[in-house]
Amino acid sequence: MERYSNKVSHKKIIDHNYNILKSLSPKGKGTVRRSTVEEMGYNFKFFTSFYRTNKQKTYFFCYDLGYAPILDNGKEKLLIVTWQKYMERYDFNPWKGVQ
Repeated sequence: MERYSNKVSHKKIIDHNYNILKSLSPKGKGTVRRSTVEEMGYNFKFFTSFYRTNKQKTYFFCYDLGYAPILDNGKEKLLIVTWQKYMERYDFNPWKGVQ
């Protein structure tokens, strides 16, 4: 199993992920096939934050660029977006639903 044990390696991976998203969405938004980012070395295990919409769609962010996994005509893709001010209102509670 792949393990990462220090902040330096985590930051390198997250920075690499960010650079991939940035190169594929120079205007801060776009859609790209999952296979494309995987071929570029994107590591889906690493991100800095997430945002969940009211419709339960989850966006995974590397700093200010993120993506939501989508299906487009049966093809796995990433919907790439830029962090928006309204997303700061998201109130994540990890204990919600815990009994």
